[in-house]
Amino acid sequence: MSSIRSIGVNTPIKLIVTLVRHGKLSSRQALHRLELQDASSLARGLSILFDAVDPATKILILTVIEGIGDEWTRVSALASLAQRLPEPLLERALTAAEGIRSNGAKSRLLASLAQRLPEPLLERALTAAEGIRSDRARAGTLAALADRLPEPLRADVAERALTAAEGIGGDGARAGALASLAEHLPQPFLQRLLTATEGIGDNGARVDALVFLAKRVPEPLLERVLTAAEGIKDDGGRTRALASLAQRLPEPLLERALTAAEGIKDDWAGRMRWHLWRSACRSRYSSGR
Repeated sequence: MSSIRSIGVNTPIKLIVTLVRHGKLSSRQALHRLELQDASSLARGLSILFDAVDPATKILILTVIEGIGDEWTRVSALASLAQRLPEPLLERALTAAEGIRSNGAKSRLLASLAQRLPEPLLERALTAAEGIRSDRARAGTLAALADRLPEPLRADVAERALTAAEGIGGDGARAGALASLAEHLPQPFLQRLLTATEGIGDNGARVDALVFLAKRVPEPLLERVLTAAEGIKDDGGRTRALASLAQRLPEPLLERALTAAEGIKDDWAGRMRWHLWRSACRSRYSSGR
């Protein structure tokens, strides 16, 4: 027992959790010991401890997190709990998100909460997202929230997300936003998303967006994605773009992709050509059955 009393600020969090789970340390005692640590260690520790404590201490943990001064540290802790918070605590997490001043931090927390918020709170989350001043952060948050909304509101919010992404100035930032939207936007918006991607001047940034689009665009748009991939000047980037299409291209387009790959000289290209050739063989086998 004396060794348990001697547990202090440098005690590993995993040991503290083990003691709580075995009834050797109470939830409140564990929380008190974590509160002696610096803000960053406290935030990480609270996230790990959360699942091991009783319901009353879960509420106390949320209160402690709300009191962390540094916004990014506070958001990191809240975001890590977003999928585990009991539903009655979700409104408090949303209130915390509304109070975050940093655009990026607010976006991260709202996006992490998007799949958990009950319908009555979604309107508040949308209002908070619209208040984000960064186009990139606002676009990602709106897209994450759009997944939860019924039509026609979903289409309206998706349109606002895409408009925000299209307005981003730098190629890299715009490509990053478009890539993240590719995972969320409804199918009718993907043609417009592809058009925005085709307009990105930087090869590397355009490849990043094309790789995500290749997974989601409907088959009639695959030829446009292939054309964009063929136009990538950098061998490594063209290899990535073509490889991302390999499993989705219909047979006539696979022949074009193989031809494009023949002109690539780097080591990756050999593996990618094999990937395309195997896809072509599978396509021919399937069509011949």
